[in-house]
Amino acid sequence: MLFCGGIMFASCQKESLESSVRLSEDGSLLNQSETKSNTFKGPQVDWGHGHARSWITLTHDGVPVEIGVEITGDAINTLGTDPDAIENHHTTVLPLHQKAIAATAFEHIGINWNPEGHLPPGVFTVPHFDLHFYMITNEERMAIPTYASDPTGFDDQPEGDYAPQQYFNPPFGGTAEPQMGAHWVPVNLGAFLPFNKIMIYGSYAGKVHFIEPMITLDYLMANNSMNNVFPTPLAYPEPGYYPSAYNMWHDEKHDRYYVSLSNFIKFPLE
Repeated sequence: MLFCGGIMFASCQKESLESSVRLSEDGSLLNQSETKSNTFKGPQVDWGHGHARSWITLTHDGVPVEIGVEITGDAINTLGTDPDAIENHHTTVLPLHQKAIAATAFEHIGINWNPEGHLPPGVFTVPHFDLHFYMITNEERMAIPTYASDPTGFDDQPEGDYAPQQYFNPPFGGTAEPQMGAHWVPVNLGAFLPFNKIMIYGSYAGKVHFIEPMITLDYLMANNSMNNVFPTPLAYPEPGYYPSAYNMWHDEKHDRYYVSLSNFIKFPLE
């Protein structure tokens, strides 16, 4: 398994993250924190003809600034010519640096490459990536069954302030996936069409347990830079820092693609 193998050669020293200047969708510079910080990278995991890895940026006080995924260009660039280089719909697990686990609610990240999108009827039928930032362990994720074997677990929704605001869980297991959970989509889904990027939440057994940026291959390879805020629950069962924005950019010099979560908010709200 990549998950176990990756840990064997994990590099846990702090490293600087090379990135290009990031811009918001209107072309303005993003507000970058002037607080001194360090970036810590998780283990490198083979992905296609390249590799991927997780990373986190923390202030010197240990407060999370940004957590994300780095994917090499030689992984992305082989998708069009060699789609079998990365197993379709398979979850590639990216372990987190221990500092990321300690500073956030996240336990691991799963990447899924969907060369034909998701089966219709639906709106996510183009080639795209699902990047699940999981707040449960890999073992807990793997234990999530099919909807047919446990509809109650998928239909048991987070209540009140714990529910994702401005999102809904389609009924009758319409977005239920084993080893993932129920996928919540924005109530104003039409505003995100035609699909090129969107933020999704996930739940199982009454608890939100993943945050998922979905990004199309075309949008990623166009070397866009973006920063989008998204609605958060009003509360989380566990106190801590939770993100409220997601970002994407391309480092042309090193040919690295980045997708991240940022704008962390401390819960419970003060």
